[in-house]
Amino acid sequence: MLPPDQKIALLDNASQHHTFCQNINTALYWNPVFHQARLDLIAAFGAHYTNDPAIVAANAAAFANHNSNDWNIQDFVGTVNCPSCPQPPPTRCGDIVVDQVQQWLDAGWTEQLMLQVGKEMCDAAAAAFPNQNIKLPIGGLTDNRMSTPDGDPAHGNYSQLARDIENYVYGNA
Repeated sequence: MLPPDQKIALLDNASQHHTFCQNINTALYWNPVFHQARLDLIAAFGAHYTNDPAIVAANAAAFANHNSNDWNIQDFVGTVNCPSCPQPPPTRCGDIVVDQVQQWLDAGWTEQLMLQVGKEMCDAAAAAFPNQNIKLPIGGLTDNRMSTPDGDPAHGNYSQLARDIENYVYGNA
């Protein structure tokens, strides 16, 4: 169980989810316990499968994923139209103003911190799967506050973190 300062509660704004309008406790990607557990999982996954000739690729380097194995960081800013009140807990009701970007920033998010997490995940995947291709889901962040390399939102853009991790993986950094 992670202490409160090592996770955030992000409102699920996807109406197709069964958790719509519920807070989802999410471990901070840079939490040392959570991060080490993911590195250990990659190592164990590799120890079991790296010598299997039927496996040609591993999706083991994903580091920026919330509710899928794809690049998926909750970064919604706006109003979520939850069901009318009252609703049974834990479902929230009514219009909820959400700024998930600010939640991440308040929890300690920086582009450089996430880049370091990504580098370590990619290195772990490469070490665990020397005989396979490594698949790395890449995407963007919708708010420049999350993707600035130096803290100035004017210097960030949708794909900054994705480009930085690609540069690292391909040796261009």
